Amino acid sequence: MSTFRSLISRNSDDELTPQQTHMYASETLVNFRTIARLCATRSSYTLGVRDLAAEDLLSELADLGEFAQIAYGTPEPGYLFSHLDMLMQPDFPFEGFNALRDAELVGNFCGEVARVPVVVVYRKSLKQLVVGFSGTANIKQTLYDLYPIKQTHPTEQGCAVHSGFWTMYEGLQRGTFEHVERGLRKHDVQELASVGHSMGGALAYYFALDFLSGTFPLPSGLRVKVATFGSPRTGDAALSERWQERVSSYQTANGEGSVREYRVNALNDGVPSLPPVSWGYRHLTRTPLYFYHGRLFQVPAVEGEHGVFAVALDALDKTRIPDHPKGGHNYYNGRDAEKIIRRIYWMNRLSKQSTNWEKDYLTKIAELERAWQVGHRADTSSGTSVVG
Repeated sequence: MSTFRSLISRNSDDELTPQQTHMYASETLVNFRTIARLCATRSSYTLGVRDLAAEDLLSELADLGEFAQIAYGTPEPGYLFSHLDMLMQPDFPFEGFNALRDAELVGNFCGEVARVPVVVVYRKSLKQLVVGFSGTANIKQTLYDLYPIKQTHPTEQGCAVHSGFWTMYEGLQRGTFEHVERGLRKHDVQELASVGHSMGGALAYYFALDFLSGTFPLPSGLRVKVATFGSPRTGDAALSERWQERVSSYQTANGEGSVREYRVNALNDGVPSLPPVSWGYRHLTRTPLYFYHGRLFQVPAVEGEHGVFAVALDALDKTRIPDHPKGGHNYYNGRDAEKIIRRIYWMNRLSKQSTNWEKDYLTKIAELERAWQVGHRADTSSGTSVVG
């Protein structure tokens, strides 16, 4: 219990388990923790037991998060779905991605601007069509991310969008429409979900605005869902207000509950605090979810633009220490995206060297991911306690 208390109260490196110390030492991606410290505003509201989201929602979002991850297009979705059994084995990149087993690839493509990947899949058991938009994955996309000048939305009069995000969306809008139309024709679809991580979350919102407004017409009665993870702000206050109107109008026409929107922010992720409110930007979904040490909390609407929250100890699982106590941009849904990307890299590299590469791959992953155990065994055998 003392270890749990120390790990949730502070993020000092000397309070991490040996496995966590090794995990953080292996990081190569930007996790935006410094941006969170500099730019995220702190709420005076303490999240508690009353704010806990249902466990089934946590599970549902973790499943949708799988499609936000594969939207990055590495490996290529066609290869991924034709090699699922291998890729989901222990120590392989998509270990634990159980929602993929029920999914069928409808299609994938890259946008005309900065080659942003998009994937469309059909989940048979749920009769759900999922559109996944990639987050930032190359330098060109980064340059568009860093162009936060507001421009007028072409169809939402009086509303402004992030110029860089919108330019990338325009480059994939037609392709997205075509692939979704194909999915609707081919399958019995009762729900459409638009998902994305990071920049992909912004693009997922732009697509959702298109189908909520009727720019991309949907069959009558179709349920729709938006799920984003670590999404930046996408437009101004007028666009946020218009979003509320579009959601309300769609539900009036298609039934209460026909729209579900989930904007998930995580501990120490600075991306949702960008661009700043002081620049005139706002989030579209006003009641975000806060992912903190394996628990999901519903944030009150009046606190929706904040990025830092205190969490009551009695709202957390005190039977286990957090897997990723430092949080960050690449640790959503209990997954370590660093690990996924590292495994993909070594799989791609070693598979080109021999036909019997799997053994070498598993040896390499064990070396990279479990090296901490050697030092830990030595410490414990000498009587030194490393874990609190």
